[in-house]
Amino acid sequence: MGTQVRLNNHALLRVELCALIFLLPVMLFGGQLAADARAGTGAGMPAPGGSALFTAGGSLAVSYLGPLNQITVSNPVVTANAVAGAYAFQGATLQLAGVNQDYPWDATFYFFGCSLSPAGAVSCPTSGLPVARYTATVSVSDTNGGIADATGNFDVTCNGTEPPLGLSQTNAYWQTLSDYQNRILSVDFFISNPSINAAHDVTVVGAPSTNAVMLTNPLPQPASIPAGADFNFTLRYIVPAGIASFNTTIYATAQDMCGARFSYPAPFPGS
Repeated sequence: MGTQVRLNNHALLRVELCALIFLLPVMLFGGQLAADARAGTGAGMPAPGGSALFTAGGSLAVSYLGPLNQITVSNPVVTANAVAGAYAFQGATLQLAGVNQDYPWDATFYFFGCSLSPAGAVSCPTSGLPVARYTATVSVSDTNGGIADATGNFDVTCNGTEPPLGLSQTNAYWQTLSDYQNRILSVDFFISNPSINAAHDVTVVGAPSTNAVMLTNPLPQPASIPAGADFNFTLRYIVPAGIASFNTTIYATAQDMCGARFSYPAPFPGS
């Protein structure tokens, strides 16, 4: 997109704002990560919470610690505690079976690796879990081939979907006569959130430009954008004499309601 600014001497300054990257608001910031699952209770689904302890051969044992009940993140860390018998620990794994209210008979399985300390602390990081009720099975093995399992249940109650943010540039202008004389150009932008969910901690992390144009003011403070709302901000650039146009790329990050962070249009170079 281009913006024309008429100077006092009737010359024109054109600011080209990344037409290829910012062709359309939705295209600008990438697509969405679909998560077609919803939390809730239903027939055939275990109630959230609880833990279980199983032993193998009366020696190796493991107990489920958490998470329990309802959580609002898509990347919980599942934890357990193991007790070794006569043989040393070998390793640990996690299986998650996720079901939702509409399809309680159809589980989706997820598998993750776990860390296992010599003292028996089991930690299993996860990621990308959609809204659903989960049955977690932590399996611990020893060097003699023994295996012990523990299970627990929890609900993920938020939707880990990338906010479909879009960027628009609305105006470019010399704010004062002094700005005109010092070639400090103000450019107004807004980030829109057409989603049905709020976008959290929206942060402009960089605004590099071409043709030796430099940003003069601090980047805007992080903000949350409610569903269907906009976030307006102004950036001020020093434009060297003789420069008639330049390109600027606005890099930003945002979190969904589960706390997952996304980069727009891509991670800021060097970050």
